[in-house]
Amino acid sequence: MVCERLAFVESIYKNAAVKAWPQLADSVDIVPLVYFKDDTGYINHATERMVELTGATLFECHKDLKLYKYIDPGFLGTFKLITKLDFTDTCLLHYNLPVTYCNSPENAHLSIPAISSTEEWAARVIHEYFHAYQLLHQGTRDIYRQQIAHKMTVDSLNANYIVVDWFKQGIDKENALLLKALEVPTRDSVIICLQAFVQAREQRRDVFEMTYHYNIDLYEDYFEKMEGTARYMEFQVMKNYGNLVVSPTLAAVDTFFHAFKDFKRFNLEKFPWLYKTQRAYRYVYATGMNQARLLDKLQVPYKEDLFDTSISLYAILHQWLEQQERKMKENQGRN
Repeated sequence: MVCERLAFVESIYKNAAVKAWPQLADSVDIVPLVYFKDDTGYINHATERMVELTGATLFECHKDLKLYKYIDPGFLGTFKLITKLDFTDTCLLHYNLPVTYCNSPENAHLSIPAISSTEEWAARVIHEYFHAYQLLHQGTRDIYRQQIAHKMTVDSLNANYIVVDWFKQGIDKENALLLKALEVPTRDSVIICLQAFVQAREQRRDVFEMTYHYNIDLYEDYFEKMEGTARYMEFQVMKNYGNLVVSPTLAAVDTFFHAFKDFKRFNLEKFPWLYKTQRAYRYVYATGMNQARLLDKLQVPYKEDLFDTSISLYAILHQWLEQQERKMKENQGRN
């Protein structure tokens, strides 16, 4: 079943790449993924160094999947659904290379009850796998290493949303404006929504800095970009499930696989944790994903170089808004 599940993950990952993030398709084969079952790890796309470190041996699968298997009692009973990258410890599998770690869907369900099927689990794995793709880009690695690591975590940032009431209200208002911008039919209506969004965001950030003498702009922009686009890919996978053909080999061996029945008529409202700040695991997941969705709606070509530079989703939206405002003033001048 390990082979079938990892083949499924790889298949939907490549499918999502082609449909939603074409640049991703070129990097699929160079991101290692480690799947744990009990005390055994199975590595897909293993590097020579990973094989040497673990003493892994080739595990027989089908022709399109090459796995290596190794024993690590330290992982017995632990939950893993994370992408890691370390720049100092040469003994780690993820030294100087992003690696995604995950458990079986059954194990994940014990820690996250909302993961109730192989499909739900695979979408979360894609979220983490996309983090590995992000961290393959030197620009993103440099920003993380030089400006983020050991200075701010997404949990520390999100703590403001949890404990500071006016901060939470501000974030919820901003996200509501993004959602409205996604719903309105005309470009002029989007501009009005974005103007209100930018004003609300800048005001909240200014008040935060005046109150706590600390500027969070860099960190908020970074985590919206990283977590928001990873959640965006998770969303794209779930949205596309209803169009996929059920794999007979997976269905034959995996009782946790529900043959996409929960996604046949995908309705985003059934998954509020994807796009609502009040239900999201951390608020930047929702605000970041909604900014990515809005850039799609506006047909802004933002994906190709996004992780090569420090530019944020918010900066790209803000730039688009300023361009539209300039055009409006130019048109008014002609009239």
